[in-house]
Amino acid sequence: MTHFPIERMVTRAWLHSLERMPGDVLMNQTQIRQRSVNLYKALSLTFSNQGEVVFWIDNGNYCMPLRSRALALGDRSVFLEHNIRIPINNICNIQFLS
Repeated sequence: MTHFPIERMVTRAWLHSLERMPGDVLMNQTQIRQRSVNLYKALSLTFSNQGEVVFWIDNGNYCMPLRSRALALGDRSVFLEHNIRIPINNICNIQFLS
């Protein structure tokens, strides 16, 4: 799988294509649980004004970074700044910048 540098921009069309992807990009339950913990940590950082995080998003072919703040968590999606919604099952990693 190819990883792109943070400077590369994620487009809304690319994000929209994630909605049609079935299944989860993570392969085991330990990784899935760790992602859940990191999502709640990212949300708490937003509300404590401690900065942005990098969400690494996988579309099945390659991983792209998206630097943003988590504003809310749903059952299947995380909601970010600028009305961006990402399916949780497409997040392969969360990088904390602070």
